Amino acid sequence: MKYTILNILFMLSSVCAQAQTYVTVYTKFGNPIEGVILTEMTDAEKNEALEWVETYFPEATVLSEPSRLYNCHSYAWNMQDGGAICWINAVKSDGQNNLNVYFGNREYYVPTTEDKAVKIHYYNGDHSAIPSPTSAGKYISKWGELPLMLHNPDYCPYLSGRNYYCKRIFNNNKLECSVEGRGVHVNETANYYITDDVNTPWGYSLDYRWSITDYDDEDIIGTIATITDNGNNANISFNNSGLYMITCEVYTREGELIATYRMQGVVEY
Repeated sequence: MKYTILNILFMLSSVCAQAQTYVTVYTKFGNPIEGVILTEMTDAEKNEALEWVETYFPEATVLSEPSRLYNCHSYAWNMQDGGAICWINAVKSDGQNNLNVYFGNREYYVPTTEDKAVKIHYYNGDHSAIPSPTSAGKYISKWGELPLMLHNPDYCPYLSGRNYYCKRIFNNNKLECSVEGRGVHVNETANYYITDDVNTPWGYSLDYRWSITDYDDEDIIGTIATITDNGNNANISFNNSGLYMITCEVYTREGELIATYRMQGVVEY
């Protein structure tokens, strides 16, 4: 039997009933997202889905065959950033937010304007897309179980109303030190840390890389400085007085530098 409008609306919606396995994928900062592994469509189902698209959206371009293995949210937010193939619902099986983790407070993506967007979320239609890298003004998105499509922004089965997202630029503020009002004394251990607020990134898999140099830009860890780091803070002591540059660089789980924090360390006898 050919797909009716009701059939297609179901195919475009979030899918839970057909879930075989729940899996976990991660944002760029290592925060968990619930994914679903579904049973693939039959050839007959794929052919009927293609016929429906060609009938109702003839001006859109099919980029890949229909599939139940992934949907729009997974394609735009997960797979485009190197994540595994799976289906991602906007809401987790326990009713908690799922998709919003990608653009939540202190995550990698932040709201922007359409011309700067790298991700698009149709908030009225439970749908996500990316701008086409080759066709100006067009989007690429997976239409539920239907094909991956190239289309005009409003030429799709989803309600309009869109939010746009781009890479967040974090403030590169200075480090803070537990010793205030004076220089750190020789052989005194002080804690240096990134202020934990809305302007700093947060995630389970962020990589914090600490360095300490003198003003000839020479590495002094192990000679003049001793450091024990713990993510976004480090205990540091110096065996000689002077001025030193203390730096903490923050990287995503894929190794992309997203923020740098520095301060001049004054060490005195």
